[in-house]
Amino acid sequence: MMDITVVGHRIGVTHNLPEELRKELSQAIKPANYRFVKAIRDEFDGIATIDELLIYNYRATGTILKRTQINDILYRLVKKRWLYGSKQKRGVFAIDKDKLAFYEQESKWNR
Repeated sequence: MMDITVVGHRIGVTHNLPEELRKELSQAIKPANYRFVKAIRDEFDGIATIDELLIYNYRATGTILKRTQINDILYRLVKKRWLYGSKQKRGVFAIDKDKLAFYEQESKWNR
């Protein structure tokens, strides 16, 4: 049986598509925002906090984002299912649900 939750979310990476095409996509992710998905995946082993991403952004671009700015970006990425947010601990985001579930389980035992 097909998992219908993936329908519309199988387009993959869009940052290398022509700008004209990206504007037409409803699920398009802006290249500037994709850097956070890539950072979580590559720099933070699939799971990161807002604090880690704020520091990563500063080191990568030299710009300082407000916490609310990055939170809004991450929220939109969660809504589009590019990331998953922790329900138990605010400000924690992961690339896949399994990694997030493991983190939540471990943090429950380490209180």
